[in-house]
Amino acid sequence: MAATSPARPVDVRRLFAVFLIFAGVIACIPPIFWGEQILAAHLAATWPTAHGTVVVSKTDRCRGHDGFRPDVRYTYTVAGTIYTGYRIAFGPNSCVSDARATDIAARYPIGSVSIWFDPRDPESAALQVNDVLRETWSSIYWGVSGSIVSLLLGVWCLRLAVRAEQRWKAQGL
Repeated sequence: MAATSPARPVDVRRLFAVFLIFAGVIACIPPIFWGEQILAAHLAATWPTAHGTVVVSKTDRCRGHDGFRPDVRYTYTVAGTIYTGYRIAFGPNSCVSDARATDIAARYPIGSVSIWFDPRDPESAALQVNDVLRETWSSIYWGVSGSIVSLLLGVWCLRLAVRAEQRWKAQGL
């Protein structure tokens, strides 16, 4: 009868490390997306401007969420074609407090306004360029912070798992 060696312990830390590293990588996706929005906002500063008219300036309650969203719609004409725009600034169009949504909408009262439009795609326009909404910066901050913490914890757990495995090998497990 052959002697059986003791079963090798399962190291949950390795599994947890892989999960944390995966979570850290996934958490990087929103900051990358919002980083693209920041770049787009700065590139949009080179777009031509057109005279526009704000036709709606109000706040709406977000569906399924607590909070409000500014609703600013404007019309503008490029090369004889009339367009309707909705973008205030680049970045997330997220739900915010009623006061914040009202503050954003109040910056664009009904009436005359200058808009920036993409000359390659005149349907793409914005009221504010060269900057993004502060919610974008918040998303980037928390996304990057979460990614860094997850990745560091994952590396730490992986190092613990490797050390434990080295001890097991030294003990003949």
